[in-house]
Amino acid sequence: LPISEPVGYLPHTSLPADRTRVISPQSPTRASQRLPDTGMVFACFNNPSKIAPPVFDVWMTLLREVRGSVLWLRVNRDDVAANLRAEAARRGVGPERLVFAPRAPNPADHLARLRLADLFLDTLPYNAHATTIDALWSGLPVLTRSEEHTSELQSLAYLVCRLLLEKK
Repeated sequence: LPISEPVGYLPHTSLPADRTRVISPQSPTRASQRLPDTGMVFACFNNPSKIAPPVFDVWMTLLREVRGSVLWLRVNRDDVAANLRAEAARRGVGPERLVFAPRAPNPADHLARLRLADLFLDTLPYNAHATTIDALWSGLPVLTRSEEHTSELQSLAYLVCRLLLEKK
């Protein structure tokens, strides 16, 4: 089939981001999101299939070491939430320290709630893509790691682009 649409080349990114997205002015409270009023909120809204056991081990070490901290995850299935809670308990972390975010009603509300977290934890070897962009857009710092594979460089690329844009 012939293609009639013009091709748009994006020389500086592999995933374009909409820089005009709106963040809801109605910020939710931690309580409304089932988060503790105090303590560090580590967040990862990546697809749970990206959470590899070695990464989960590191996250559970963080929860054991940082008193009162929680891990805020996006999980849309009860069986996945139950498995993650069981794995947390197996690693010596109370399953109640994993908090699961339901789907937000719209993108603006999702971006607003991300501001409740203190640090976004990326996954490895498959980094965040759009979720890194969401975190950065909402002002949430992102902790990532990369090696040599393209799947491990996505978040790092967005962080570098963000730094370059801030210097302009």
